[in-house]
Amino acid sequence: MRWPQLTEFQRRPARESCDALGYNKIEVKRRTPMPLMWGQAGASQVASARRNAEQSAAVAVRDLEDATVRLVLPDAEIPDTRVALRAYHTQGSGRAEGAFLIALVEFLVLLPPFVFAAVSGTTSIQVNGKDPDPVFVNVYLAIAVLTLPWVPIVWLLWRTRAGGVSVRHRLTARTARAAVLCADIHEQPAAARSSRLRRLDRQCHKIERDLLRAHRTVRTMALTSPRHASARQHAAHVAGALRQDLVRLDSEPDAALRDIAQKLITIGERYAQGRVGALLLDDALRDVVPLSITRETLKESLRLVVAILTALGAALAVYTLLSHLGVRGFLRSWCSFVAVVVPGLLIAGPQRVLPYLSIRP
Repeated sequence: MRWPQLTEFQRRPARESCDALGYNKIEVKRRTPMPLMWGQAGASQVASARRNAEQSAAVAVRDLEDATVRLVLPDAEIPDTRVALRAYHTQGSGRAEGAFLIALVEFLVLLPPFVFAAVSGTTSIQVNGKDPDPVFVNVYLAIAVLTLPWVPIVWLLWRTRAGGVSVRHRLTARTARAAVLCADIHEQPAAARSSRLRRLDRQCHKIERDLLRAHRTVRTMALTSPRHASARQHAAHVAGALRQDLVRLDSEPDAALRDIAQKLITIGERYAQGRVGALLLDDALRDVVPLSITRETLKESLRLVVAILTALGAALAVYTLLSHLGVRGFLRSWCSFVAVVVPGLLIAGPQRVLPYLSIRP
């Protein structure tokens, strides 16, 4: 039986009755595909992070300019510092912090098997479930392989040019923050300065370390360039000049704060220009005792002692672990040698360790 075909005139009453009841007014919401929604959320987060970075850069530049006004430093010029601060806040990758976070998460994930092995007395666990052909992995060896390589990775990303823009402009960013701190301290009464003065000491200590590494982090010199020695010697004099002004904080604080801020702004600007051999003028370095004479001798000796003790401890730990695992004597010897060299390179540096490698039989 065929249903009769209705004409438009006959269908109109039915449509009008549905409209009266509201059936044809139901709105249908279109769902955004999940991948597209994730892409939009990711783009929104990236845009938000970029805006926050731009705001941080603008605040850093504005605070530094305001500090020059509050300290009455009309001769302070910071065009390259502005560019460096913007690059530091907007292009800084945070590679060292990211690598450290990955290493920490990895260690926390591997901590339960390590605790289980230590408590139960077992050294191997099965990694393929109930497979007829079980595969066992040594817990201590797996943890060592997965976590120990992150130590030199984080060190390289934090201390060397491998850290990218964050390491390249770190000195300028720190000098800018310290100069702003000097302005804040200058406006406070003497009784309320104690905590910020200690903070200034800590920041200047970090700046001293960055100064002695400036010839490497500026990324304008080859590793074998003879310019490293003169740039490092100049940085030692600059650090000595800063230290002399810090000592003056206990006798003439207001003048010392203004002089420290002036030097910090000049150092940050000239480092941003790549002039690591002229971070301060010669007049500011006259009669200055370089930092390498007052401090580096004891520091170098202490560093060598720490490197030797750490290397011996690492070699003993590796040799004991490999003996417990049943590794052959020849391989144990070379692994112990590597365990001695790696802490020495990280703590004492390659220039102090490499000359001693010739004693390896």
